[in-house]
Amino acid sequence: MFSLASWKNGTDCCQLFGITCLTGRRVTALSLLGRPGNLTTSLSGKISPSLSKLKFLDSIYLQDLKNLTGPKPFLRPDSELPRQSRPAISAQTPRNQLSGPIPDIFPGLTSLISLSFSHNKLTGKIRNSLAILAPKLRFLELGHNSLSGAIPGYLGKFQALDTQDLSWNNFTGTVPKSFANLTKIFNLDLSYNRLTDPFPVMNVKGIESLDSSHNLFNLGSIPKWVISSPIIYSMKLAKCGLKIKLDDFRPVQTYFYDYIDLSENEITGSPVQLLNRTDYLVGFYASGNKLKFDLGSLRFSKTLK
Repeated sequence: MFSLASWKNGTDCCQLFGITCLTGRRVTALSLLGRPGNLTTSLSGKISPSLSKLKFLDSIYLQDLKNLTGPKPFLRPDSELPRQSRPAISAQTPRNQLSGPIPDIFPGLTSLISLSFSHNKLTGKIRNSLAILAPKLRFLELGHNSLSGAIPGYLGKFQALDTQDLSWNNFTGTVPKSFANLTKIFNLDLSYNRLTDPFPVMNVKGIESLDSSHNLFNLGSIPKWVISSPIIYSMKLAKCGLKIKLDDFRPVQTYFYDYIDLSENEITGSPVQLLNRTDYLVGFYASGNKLKFDLGSLRFSKTLK
C-alpha cells in the first residue's frame, strides 16, 4: 500500500501500481498518476502538496479511490511550468471524498480536454475561471455533488463539448439560452436539480443521450430537436411536465433506443407503436401516467415475464 500522505520528493515508487515515471527511479519526472480500473486501488490517504512539484505530469486518474480525501486537488496552474512541460490533458477525480468549492486551478490548464469531479462532496457555484477551458474541453462531468446556484451562461461557449453532466446537484434557475450553441454535444445530463422553464431550443446535430428528469420543467411536449435526432439511444424525461398522447409520438429514429423514461408525466394513449419500432430496447419506464394498451399487441410479448 502506498499512501499519498507519506509522499516525498524522490520517493522510489515507480514499481507500484498506478505510478509511472518518465525516466529513472526518482519521482521528479512522474508522467502519470493512477490508471483506470483496479490498478489504482494501491493509492490512499490525503492529497499531498508535494505532488504539485511534478512538472512533467501528463494525466491524472484518481477514480474509485474510496480512501482519497482532502479539501482540494493538488494541481497548480500550469502557467507556472515551462511551456514544453505543461500538463493536464486529463484531470479526473471522480468517486473520492473531495469537499469544499471547486478548486481554482483552471487559468493555466488551457490544454484540458476532460474534467471530472463527479461523485464527490463539492459545494458552491461553478467557478467563472472554468470558462478558460472553452476552446478544447470535450468532457465536463460535475455530477453527484452538492453544487448550487445558476448554471453559468458561459458554458454555452464550450462548443467542443461531447459530454456535459451536471446531474444530482442543487442547480436552480433556467438552462442558459447559450446552450443553443452546443451543436456538437452528444450526452447531456441535467437530471435531479431544481431547474425551471424555459428549456432552450438546442441546435444539436444529433443527441445520443438526454436526461433532464426530476427538475421543475413543464415541457408540455417532447422537444423537436430530440424527436429529430438520428442517433438517440437514451431519452429520460421523467417528471418533466409532458402532456402528450403517446400514439402521436413519432421520432425520426427508434432503432437505437435502449432506454426511454417518461415516468411521472401526464401522458395518455398507447406505447405499442413506439415499442414495436425498437430493436435494442433494454428499459421502458412510464409509471405515473395514464397509458392504455394491450400487452399482447407488442411484437415481443412472448418474451415478457
